[in-house]
Amino acid sequence: MIQSERISIFQFYLPIYVGIITTSVLTMPLVLYQAAEQNLWLPLIVGSLSGYLAVAIVSYLYHCYPQQTIIEILQQRMGRFVGTLFAVLLIICLAFQGGFITREYQVYLSINFYQFMPHFVLIGLMLAVALYAIRQGIEVLVRCTVLFAPLILAVYLLICVLIVPELSADRLLPLFDHGIWAPLRGTLLPAVSFSQFIWGAFYMPAVSVPAKKMFTSGCWFVLAVTLTLLIIFAVVVCFLGDATLQSLYPFAMVERYVQITGILERSSAFFMIVWLLGVFVKTATLLFILNLAVAQTFHRQSYVRTALPVVVLFFFTVLVLFPTSESLLHQGHVLLYTCSIAGNLVIPLVTAFYLFFYRKMTGKARSEP
Repeated sequence: MIQSERISIFQFYLPIYVGIITTSVLTMPLVLYQAAEQNLWLPLIVGSLSGYLAVAIVSYLYHCYPQQTIIEILQQRMGRFVGTLFAVLLIICLAFQGGFITREYQVYLSINFYQFMPHFVLIGLMLAVALYAIRQGIEVLVRCTVLFAPLILAVYLLICVLIVPELSADRLLPLFDHGIWAPLRGTLLPAVSFSQFIWGAFYMPAVSVPAKKMFTSGCWFVLAVTLTLLIIFAVVVCFLGDATLQSLYPFAMVERYVQITGILERSSAFFMIVWLLGVFVKTATLLFILNLAVAQTFHRQSYVRTALPVVVLFFFTVLVLFPTSESLLHQGHVLLYTCSIAGNLVIPLVTAFYLFFYRKMTGKARSEP
């Protein structure tokens, strides 16, 4: 279905990198600081291991069946009933993850910029733009990402550089004042975020590289996400210290203190615009793989025709799942953790183990496309 589309290995992982960075910079510092305080770098590094695991799974699936997505592998190799059941579970997990991400975007805008705009309008506008993008295909989507990524990273880096004179490295000390195990309580959220590298398994046929390069490139991207977040989180802690706990979005608070007299003042609106570009990339990527998964699960000939019904159904699902901001904050994280672990790690890992033993028993060195 997407075999005719072609992207490079860099473009393959870039939307996932941008998506993880975009959503992590706002909410993850608060969660990690609550669990680990100044040692928040430890759960981030430990949580990144799920990213390497996800990349390994994607690379193995690609090694076995490079011309098939994980949905096609499930249905063709695990039987019609079991394969379809697993595919539907993956779709549900993707929809719940997307619902949380979309609602989180809306809550941030409603709190900081558009207090009087109905939340369904903000959600609908983002989904409408994403709908247009996913109908154009994966090639257009990754080219938009290549265009936006340098601007997003440049703004984040500029904020970190301009705030350097106000930083205090002493706020990163002492190390392990409550022991080494206490900070690890915050590992779950980074692990959930890094597990999103499994999303590449939904559009593997669009890339054509050796499986080894698929794995090494993925590991480099996981490392890049880790280093990027480490730098940003270190800046947040060195600037805010214990005040990190006083804001739902600590990095946004840091950004508000950045100004260059006569050149850059009141930068919040500009930061919001750049952040929205990253949210668009993540939302469009997730909706693309969700739509593609639905089309392949139910044997549609083209994912373009299913795009509108899937996005409309997704829109109402978001509104029903999280009718209020309180429901997002209280039930949302539990649902996000459950669906991410199940859909991004457990089901793909079970699939990889099944293929490994299946190929062992049948003696296949490499399967047919």
